[in-house]
Amino acid sequence: MPFCLCRTSCAVDVEQEKKLQSLLGEAVAMALGFSPNSLLLGVEDNVRLSLGGKRGEKLAYLELHIFAHETHEDHALLTSAITNILHTLLAIPKDNIFVNYTDIPCFGAGGRTFESKRGLLREPE
Repeated sequence: MPFCLCRTSCAVDVEQEKKLQSLLGEAVAMALGFSPNSLLLGVEDNVRLSLGGKRGEKLAYLELHIFAHETHEDHALLTSAITNILHTLLAIPKDNIFVNYTDIPCFGAGGRTFESKRGLLREPE
């Protein structure tokens, strides 16, 4: 399950957020092989971000946390897709879009704990 937290210095309306969910889900599916519906997305808009001490520019910082995908072969393709999505949808300059990837070796959901190398570790009681 990938988790994406997208912080932008600009406003993101409900329709843009829905489109972002759809397009990022498709990009993750294409690059990483996960279902588009498995993407958990958080959007924080109007965040005070500055680049080089300059405020007022449109900026985006996107964190993508990925479980059980330890290779980074597809990250270049995914970075390009994410950059194009944010540029097209929110008019953020491509040079002002930053993507951070985090590998998740273990996570919990629904009372269960999963580890990338061993699978399900513990069922809920």
